Amino acid sequence: EELEVNLTTVQRSEFLLREAGKLAKIGAYELNGENNKLYWSDQMFEILEYDDQIAPKLEKLMEILTDVSKERMKKGSFQLENYGTPFELELELINFKKNHLWVRIIAEPIFNNEQNVIGRRGVLQDISNLKKSQFELEISKKNIQASLELLEKSELSLRQAGLMAKVGYWEHDAITDKVTWSDVVYQIYGTTPENGAPDLETILTIFDEESMERLSKAAHDCITKGIPYDLELQLVNLKNEKLWIRNMGKAIYNDQGEFIGRRGVLQDITEHKTNLELAQKSEEMYRLLADNTSDLICLHNPDTSFRYLSPSLGYLMGYDQIDLIDKKI
Repeated sequence: EELEVNLTTVQRSEFLLREAGKLAKIGAYELNGENNKLYWSDQMFEILEYDDQIAPKLEKLMEILTDVSKERMKKGSFQLENYGTPFELELELINFKKNHLWVRIIAEPIFNNEQNVIGRRGVLQDISNLKKSQFELEISKKNIQASLELLEKSELSLRQAGLMAKVGYWEHDAITDKVTWSDVVYQIYGTTPENGAPDLETILTIFDEESMERLSKAAHDCITKGIPYDLELQLVNLKNEKLWIRNMGKAIYNDQGEFIGRRGVLQDITEHKTNLELAQKSEEMYRLLADNTSDLICLHNPDTSFRYLSPSLGYLMGYDQIDLIDKKI
């Protein structure tokens, strides 16, 4: 009866881990170094879009990697096979259906009784969405910086750049209390040039409470102390559209060093934030797998101190995670 109960528990655990792996796009693999045979979970076939029933040879896998990733994989494999050093790599590849992917691969050595390396096992995760978000956010940052420089030189050039990157410019003349917006800023705030720019009190009300407080403080510090700001803020615009924006501003002074206004740029980063949240959820599923396995999984810093230990440490070795974090072996 106990065996029946344990078998049911194991089957349920395997089912949950398998389903979690699908959600997080994580597959498992094992390579037998003695016969060079590779074993894959179902998710490995799906991620790499490989149609055969049997996993390919390692040499065939190396062919789908880009040149840079191929060299990183060769270096990691050499260290693992010769010194038993595990590795974690981010690799770029073109899978078997010619789709471009970024993957994270973790490999741990398999030892025989004589402590010789006879293979490896680990997991592979599709992190394409995460890498895409990182690239887009980096491009976005460069676009904003370029837009700020263009603002000082040419309004026309700025308008052209803004349309491509969803970046608009704004300016507030403190002497006349006149506000100037580009077309993109009107679009972001959900109004039109015909209606004119709303007053500051109206603009502040469309931000959520936290964003409103941060923007108010940043604007006050910019006006009174000349401190520039760069904020990511959340709002519901005048068209009732929920957006994330990036707002950058700096003070303007006349030749006598007197404050006369502010200017800056505004960008709609809603799509980037959405992609980043999706990527973070994928990372959470990745951590969920590690936290719920019965195997002991650990991640080390370069000095061998522990950065992460799975909760299974407790019932396998009798330690709490907190006892060993930042401690050396």
